Amino acid sequence: MSSSNIKSLLYTVSLIVYLGFIFYLSSLEQPGQQIQITHIDKVFHFIIYLPMPWLFFLSLRASAVEGIKYNYFNLGIILSLIYAATDEWHQSFVPTRNMDFLDFLADAAGILAGAFLFRVLLKLRGER
Repeated sequence: MSSSNIKSLLYTVSLIVYLGFIFYLSSLEQPGQQIQITHIDKVFHFIIYLPMPWLFFLSLRASAVEGIKYNYFNLGIILSLIYAATDEWHQSFVPTRNMDFLDFLADAAGILAGAFLFRVLLKLRGER
């Protein structure tokens, strides 16, 4: 197995583990409100979704499929947003949880901020 294949596999496994971690967190029933700060959960949504596009970007950039590799940035954002939307839908099936559009907006803000930071880092490194 070549080093590029190992790198691609490592990125993909990291992405899958992270997506699984978010799915696990979303599957937990919410105990009574422990934190009394209004909308603090939106901050958690933002933070949890911030690294997601990076993981998609790295995995997609390492793809052997040229169309995917070439469009990794847009695809990473789209796939992250789709995951966030389906995660909110998934929560509607968990007792004591619900689907919340404001949570999705916090997820999306984290995704877009993560994508922006990735782009800034690439520019600082002189990459495209």
